[in-house]
Amino acid sequence: MPYKDVLRGHSIFITRIAQIENQLQPSQPGTTPAKIYYFDVLRTFAAFAVVIGHVSAWMIYTFPPLVDGRWSIDWSIATFYNSAIRFCLPIFIFVSSAALLDPAKQETAKVFFKKRTKRILVPILFWSIFYTLFKVLFLADIFYGGKVTAKALLTDIVEVRIYYHMWYLYVALGFYFLTPFLRTYVRNTPRNKRIKIAILMMALGVVAEIFNHIYRQDRHFIFLESIPYLGYYLLGYELTLIERKKINLTYCTIAMIVSFAVVFFGAFFYVKMWGSWLDTGRDSIFYHQLLPPVIIFSIATFLMGYRIWGPTRPEKGMFMNMVKRTMPATMGIYVLHPFVLEVIRRIVGYYGVDKKPDVDGLLALIAIPIMSWMTIVICYKITKVLMKIPYLRRIV
Repeated sequence: MPYKDVLRGHSIFITRIAQIENQLQPSQPGTTPAKIYYFDVLRTFAAFAVVIGHVSAWMIYTFPPLVDGRWSIDWSIATFYNSAIRFCLPIFIFVSSAALLDPAKQETAKVFFKKRTKRILVPILFWSIFYTLFKVLFLADIFYGGKVTAKALLTDIVEVRIYYHMWYLYVALGFYFLTPFLRTYVRNTPRNKRIKIAILMMALGVVAEIFNHIYRQDRHFIFLESIPYLGYYLLGYELTLIERKKINLTYCTIAMIVSFAVVFFGAFFYVKMWGSWLDTGRDSIFYHQLLPPVIIFSIATFLMGYRIWGPTRPEKGMFMNMVKRTMPATMGIYVLHPFVLEVIRRIVGYYGVDKKPDVDGLLALIAIPIMSWMTIVICYKITKVLMKIPYLRRIV
């Protein structure tokens, strides 16, 4: 046998052995195979949490926190629910970051945009038009004082005020456009430096959020919506590089409880000091995703999910089956739930009390879980139907 053929055969043999070894080796933190279980679980939890948050928020905005000089139990329970889900949107960002910023994915910017842009652009365009028409046709009195103008519609688009949940889709769109460049940055920058930059971006986001709240600078701009959340996006991938066995569940639990308590009791403190949403038209500053309590809450929740539902978690059992069925519908649940929730409210009434305060606590205790469950189930069913229809499957 010629010498060159021997070398060629030896090279092929060595290459094949290396491929087999790579297949047999356990997945390392930060690689795609190791993420599938906790990605699905966290996405599903986050989608459910968004719905619960918007159901409970309506009660917070409807009922006065104080009734006859004492705290309304209904308002307090609604605040409890709303405080417990503050991690939801940061979790979406962390999961997207962990999935998209992995430098092991070798693809050009052109390939990246071709594969993924339609996934986010089509839903954004469709649901932006849908909710604009929904407001104009059915909610014009609430949003436009009964007088709809071209200027008002254009302002809603430019300032991302199309509907209260749509802003996150524009945040995600901004991250999609930045991802090819950030992936190169991740590949060529030492990890310790990347972490410092992520923390710096987080700190800048905190300062900007406090400034905006104090000076009522609540305006947004469609092309800059993702910038304040860049710290979250940069940090998400870094969290997946932590060795799973080194994540302490006790510390994560303590961090979650403490940060939740700060958000929850902070809402009472805020009302005492500056008034409620009914008085000021603004939420408690402790709810904001860019402030330390929610940042800590979100990081601890993500790490706990990563630790519990990582690559060694078997993909079986009733819980994982529920997650596998629900996860593909999370986008549909997210974009549909405000519409479904508004329809339910109009059918059953605004919690059946016509905005009258109730202090026995039974209303919030029962109404929030039931309305959340109804909304999620209806959105899920609609989404599954849309996913079976050509072209319409692209909007969910």
